[in-house]
Amino acid sequence: MKKALLVLLVLFIGASYSLAKWEFEEDFFYATNPHGVVVDPDGKIWIITYKQSTDTVFFTDPADTMYIRPIYIFNPDGSQADFSPLKFYTYEGQTDTMDYYGRGITKDQNGNIIFTGTRYSSNRPERTENGGKDGVIMRFDYKTGELLTRKVLPPPHYPTRAAVDENGFTYVGYVVAGTAPTYILDEDFEVYNYVIEENSNYIARGMAVSPDGKDVFIGTIYSSPINGVLHYHSDDGPDGTYECVDTLGSVFHYDNDGNLVMDKAMWGQSVDFGPYGDKKMLYVGTYWDVNENDFRTWYILDPENNYAIVDSFGTPGTLVDGAVPVEDTAYFPPKGDQLYAPRFADWTADGKTMYTCDFDGNVVKKWVWVETDVKENKVVVNKNFDLGQNYPNPFNPETVIPFSLKKEAKVTLAVYDLTGRKVKTLVNSVYPAGNHKVTFKADGIGSGVYFYRLTVDKQSMVKTMVITK
Repeated sequence: MKKALLVLLVLFIGASYSLAKWEFEEDFFYATNPHGVVVDPDGKIWIITYKQSTDTVFFTDPADTMYIRPIYIFNPDGSQADFSPLKFYTYEGQTDTMDYYGRGITKDQNGNIIFTGTRYSSNRPERTENGGKDGVIMRFDYKTGELLTRKVLPPPHYPTRAAVDENGFTYVGYVVAGTAPTYILDEDFEVYNYVIEENSNYIARGMAVSPDGKDVFIGTIYSSPINGVLHYHSDDGPDGTYECVDTLGSVFHYDNDGNLVMDKAMWGQSVDFGPYGDKKMLYVGTYWDVNENDFRTWYILDPENNYAIVDSFGTPGTLVDGAVPVEDTAYFPPKGDQLYAPRFADWTADGKTMYTCDFDGNVVKKWVWVETDVKENKVVVNKNFDLGQNYPNPFNPETVIPFSLKKEAKVTLAVYDLTGRKVKTLVNSVYPAGNHKVTFKADGIGSGVYFYRLTVDKQSMVKTMVITK
């Protein structure tokens, strides 16, 4: 171990990077179609499912059976909290069952739990306000599990996972595309404003919001003409008008006829803001059932770098004839860091532990933040050369690395993996002063995060790149 650390120290002198990454630790909880996880201020882990039911409740006869789909609450040591599983709630003097298909779960500004779900009660339509279906949003006290607020949302009954800003406004849309709006709700879940007032025109499962409410990010799937993360902005936050200013993650272009053409899609099954070392990043979980060239795992986008992809983790699960193998589902979830369908994530307060849901893999996975000892390398102030960011990034199969020299010099440019192993030497020769570009072809090199290092006159600069295949 000491030898490996020494290699890293020698390799990255002059770099401003702390080598750290998310590593899979364990399968934390097995469930049928987990659809949301959140860590409350006390460190308890709340998990909801879309389909898994445990008990039944009989009303007047067996024909009136209702399934309970509880919320599971775990202590940090893995034991269940005193009020877990949460099967019933009381509101306005009436006790009712948690028989909702879970759509999402998140925290509000006080750490209380916001749940969205859909109730299907075709055999007892009187249990719903819309003749058979209800989309609801509910707030639970994170300390006791007591229901604090409940609101039945207008049709079409399929709310997304919500997001909450630092002032307590809740942002929630609908899974289905069409005329359904995207709401901004006040703390009583009354409509305050809209991100999109009339036609959402996308299919989505959830959204994320900046603390000040000025930026809303909606992950889109099965949408036309483009899948990706829609970025809406309002200068006045929830008091203003939102406009779509960008589509993040996906790579596309316009053809000669002005038609939008998708080159590489990032299906935003899951969008979350979360810690990445000492920074806040946008985490996007994609999907296994997409085109071969599309993004297919967890990706981390940097708000301070125009939302460029700076890292990824997880390995796409193996497909057989375009489907998840039977042995890898239900009782045999994807192994290790494999995943199929990310459905949201959350982190402990210290940012060192992460929990992620895998809907098709039927498992909630636990990850830990692992750092090396390379933490405080000094950046060499250098006026004789500069190293640019590769483009495109991420890429497959090739990218361009730009650099410039103030004077003629011997140049070495090489690519390394996260362990410090040299993958390929791209340049090792004398270059004249001026701007230069080197093409790196990643044939035979696996997906992942890599470093490229430029050395001139015994001084170095390092940047990262992401290969996706």
